[in-house]
Amino acid sequence: MTLDEAAAVLRARGLVVQVTTPPDCIIAAGEPQQPPPEAAADGVTVAYSFGFSLFRQGDEWGFREGHPKPAQWFPDLAAALERAILFHEQHQRERSQ
Repeated sequence: MTLDEAAAVLRARGLVVQVTTPPDCIIAAGEPQQPPPEAAADGVTVAYSFGFSLFRQGDEWGFREGHPKPAQWFPDLAAALERAILFHEQHQRERSQ
C-alpha cells in the first residue's frame, strides 16, 4: 500500500488528509469547527476536534491519536491504516451516542 492509497481511503471516509514525504507521514483530521479566539487572532480559520497521524520510522509504521499520546507500532502501512480506521469508527460511535 502506498501513502496516496492510504490517503484516498481516509478521504473517502470524510477526513481532511495531508501527506508529507519525506518523512513518510499522513496527518488526518475531521470535525471542522471555529478556532479558539487566540488562534483566530493568529490567522487560523478552522480547527479540528479529531485527528491522528500515521508515520514511518525505520521499517515500522506508527499510529498516534494525538500528541503527546504514545504511538502504536505496526509492521506496515496497511496495518497502521486498519488501526486508524478503527479509531475513526470508534470516535464516530461515541459522537452519535
